[in-house]
Amino acid sequence: EQICGTKDLSHVTSLELCIDTQEHTLGNFGKICSRSGHIRHTFGIFCLHRDLGTTLYHLQVLWMTRCSLRDLSGIANFSSLKELYLAYNSVSQLSQVGMLENLQLLDLEGNDVADLVQVQYLALCAKLQTLILEGNPVCVRPNP
Repeated sequence: EQICGTKDLSHVTSLELCIDTQEHTLGNFGKICSRSGHIRHTFGIFCLHRDLGTTLYHLQVLWMTRCSLRDLSGIANFSSLKELYLAYNSVSQLSQVGMLENLQLLDLEGNDVADLVQVQYLALCAKLQTLILEGNPVCVRPNP
């Protein structure tokens, strides 16, 4: 409330934070900031389904670079996502991302994607225009 200058956080449309969610909880963040269209979280530890919940269904841009992210379980709850920035994490499984039918940009630079099968899940994202996979094992030695 102090940072935003308002007690009614439901009007917040963009949010940038840096938090280690193993040390601190976001509580009912998703309910409080339910109108956030853009969230940028960098340099922390984060668990998508536990820390963001399921109430940010109209979130359009999500930045989660260098967040020690391994698991994308729950990402399908953010069905309005257009841009997803996950650079420099430890993501290897992409099946959940295939359910994001509005996704236009996906940045997975510096992750652990090793199998072409995982990349093939992205074919389900009919609106995907930009895919960044640089620095993933699949770019050097793709496993069938």
